[in-house]
Amino acid sequence: MLDKNIPVIASVFSPKNRIEVYENKENARASVESEKTLGSHYFTIIGIEQYIDRQTNKIGYLLKIESWGDIYYMRYDEYAKRVSPVTNYVFIGE
Repeated sequence: MLDKNIPVIASVFSPKNRIEVYENKENARASVESEKTLGSHYFTIIGIEQYIDRQTNKIGYLLKIESWGDIYYMRYDEYAKRVSPVTNYVFIGE
């Protein structure tokens, strides 16, 4: 869906094991401590960005999300750990 410029509505529910979100793309890439975390929250994924991790030389991905009226970045690997096989995504297509 993101390849076709269709935003994805997603959520996270993990009050005890929160996911960090970053206002700055470079901080997300470096995985520094973030000021904001998500525990139980809906958000919209509006893009995905690929990068090379400078420490490991491996390819990583950032989810570009919109929440609280602002743009944030979330590390894909951190989010993927919390998505279960029964997670529902909503798609309203043509």
